[in-house]
Amino acid sequence: MRDRYKRSLPKHLCAPNSGPFYEQMILDALHSFDIRTYSQAVNELDWELLKRPYYNVFPSIVPMLTRLNLDLDSDLIRLPMTSLCIRFPKDPTKNPLKFDWNGEQLHVDSILIGDIGEGKGISLHFDLGQRQPTDWRPNGCCNLARKPGLTVEESLASLIRHEEGEKEIWLPDALLTDCLRLCCTLCLLDNDPKVISPDVIADDRAKYEATGDEKYIKRAHRKGKIGCRDRQLG
Repeated sequence: MRDRYKRSLPKHLCAPNSGPFYEQMILDALHSFDIRTYSQAVNELDWELLKRPYYNVFPSIVPMLTRLNLDLDSDLIRLPMTSLCIRFPKDPTKNPLKFDWNGEQLHVDSILIGDIGEGKGISLHFDLGQRQPTDWRPNGCCNLARKPGLTVEESLASLIRHEEGEKEIWLPDALLTDCLRLCCTLCLLDNDPKVISPDVIADDRAKYEATGDEKYIKRAHRKGKIGCRDRQLG
């Protein structure tokens, strides 16, 4: 939300820092009983405080992550941190998570996932590639319940979706389920070094892959690059 707001400002004006910006968004949402904006603002503020951690997903791994049957206890799905951005290729020809909406082809640029109620659920907010600075169309969001005895598949079947507004863009049910399944699977793979690799500066990638030296990870963190990526498959 803050990035979009910054793009809408005249060049000579500066956007507020993350704290004041999201605090105002949270207050406005509370006053208007806008649960969705409140949830997104809370998750985004947490994400900014964590220095915008991300996870890059390559197209080659998406089919594997979306086909898995998650007939396991939803309580096992633990976010690696309280807020995380899952990012996909911005090039629509390389992004398999695409759909048609009113004659326009859209694709999922990223998914912000965040913790709800200290582990009671997972909130997902979708960025569908808004490019214009003044494009504030809602992109849809949903909450996935987590509790002992409730399987992930059962939670998907009883998905809590926020009410759609007249201009709101919403993912088709099949694509929404794929995205949720993908996010849950990534949470299960979080600590598997065979699949997950820290994202380092491009010039250091070959040296890190050859040596595994953590100094390259630390260097990336100092430059604000805090993220992971799939080890490319195939």
